[in-house]
Amino acid sequence: MEDQKNKNLPPKIDAQKMEAQLQEEKKKEEAFNKKQKQKRWLLVGGIIGIMVVAVVCFGLFVSKVTYSVAESIVNNIPEEEFHDSSYRLLNAPGEYIANEQLSIVEDLEDQDKIGLIKKGESFWCEDTAYVDSKEELWGQLGIGWVLLRDQNGNYATENVLTSVDSTPGTAEILKDIRVYSDPSTKSTILKSLKKGDQVEIVSEKEDINGVEWFELEDGWILKTDNAKRIESSQEETKEEKESKETDEIPEDEEGIRYKAKYDMKVREEPSLEAERTGTVKLDEVVEIVEIGEDEEGATWGKIRDGDYVCLKDKDYTYFEEVSE
Repeated sequence: MEDQKNKNLPPKIDAQKMEAQLQEEKKKEEAFNKKQKQKRWLLVGGIIGIMVVAVVCFGLFVSKVTYSVAESIVNNIPEEEFHDSSYRLLNAPGEYIANEQLSIVEDLEDQDKIGLIKKGESFWCEDTAYVDSKEELWGQLGIGWVLLRDQNGNYATENVLTSVDSTPGTAEILKDIRVYSDPSTKSTILKSLKKGDQVEIVSEKEDINGVEWFELEDGWILKTDNAKRIESSQEETKEEKESKETDEIPEDEEGIRYKAKYDMKVREEPSLEAERTGTVKLDEVVEIVEIGEDEEGATWGKIRDGDYVCLKDKDYTYFEEVSE
């Protein structure tokens, strides 16, 4: 009976064996978890590697695109033209008439536009300057500079004077009138003359617009209804003076033909300080009947009408002899 009862009971548990099994299972689980962890880290490392490669490739792509865009922008930026600002002041003020619309620039180096001169408008240049490197002639205004001439053409015409009567005399002022520093109403006003005043005049000149001027010893006045010459029987007439000047140059005197390389001023005497009487245009041919040098070493030629042009100086040649 006792044996039958024992057969119906479960077998006894071996605690040591159970503990050994639990430890074995724990080791297997730890090994499995470690292996899984290693797999996860390998996966993460692979993903990070792929991301790094992607970032590098994307960076290279972006860099290439950025460089291409930057290069395109740089190539499309217009290059600034180099302006050689070295110039020679010619100490030659004068009035000019614009042949076309002209731009006024602040200075010769930056050449920022600050104004315009309309076609046909007259303007006064306080001085002129020559830029040797570009063969440019600039006029200096009160507010800036304007290009008068370069290798491509003349953009303004100088309002030159021609002699009407070179006989000195006296003028009577019929109405209050202004005295200008130069034969231009845009030049400096020196003083005023009152009605009834009498002034000594050196000569009479006419500008390119047909406006006549009386030249005084200390300035210029307009020959208008406000002033008139007082005739004197003792004064040499214009015809007599022209006849005398013509007799001084024999008609049969053989001259040398010269062609102008620039627009050149014609003067009464072989000197830069002498009165200007006209202009010889570019490529115009003149006949020179006498050649001489001044104190500065410049060579002057006397043209047939008795006036003079500078043929060359130490720096430049302004006329070249025309071969027959």
